[in-house]
Amino acid sequence: MDDLDGRLHDLRTHLDTGPPPDVATVVVQRLRTDPPPLAVRARRRLVALVSAALATVLVGGLLAVPAVRAAVVEWLSLPGVVFDRERPQPPTPTVTPGGPLGAAYTLRTRVRLNDVRDRFPLPAGVGDPDEVYVTGSAYHFLWRATSGLPSLPGSTAGL
Repeated sequence: MDDLDGRLHDLRTHLDTGPPPDVATVVVQRLRTDPPPLAVRARRRLVALVSAALATVLVGGLLAVPAVRAAVVEWLSLPGVVFDRERPQPPTPTVTPGGPLGAAYTLRTRVRLNDVRDRFPLPAGVGDPDEVYVTGSAYHFLWRATSGLPSLPGSTAGL
């Protein structure tokens, strides 16, 4: 090891690397001109957060105005898509003892169970439905209320 150390010291005397660079001056100058990276990231994060909060408040405030909301719906409208601006409530069932179960729900088009039995799995344990109706592409299966299947509010249907 001493032999290597001696040879390196000897090599140093034979190499001409020029004057040593002034590293301290370059480092001090860079520290004065460049902001610290952590501060830059924190500042960018703060700007993004404040911008997102302002955008949220602005959009929320605009959408609170019914006229603006209607304009946005019109602007976003797609061919064949209808935005229902009023929320229709489901029909309130009315008790019709002895009558068809579907009358309480204004269901009119009754179909036979055999016509739809293969297309829809029926729940186990309640037996076959008493009535089946169709409205558009929706099918409605109704079971009459029994002791094990209490009636729905305003109807004689249990399920």
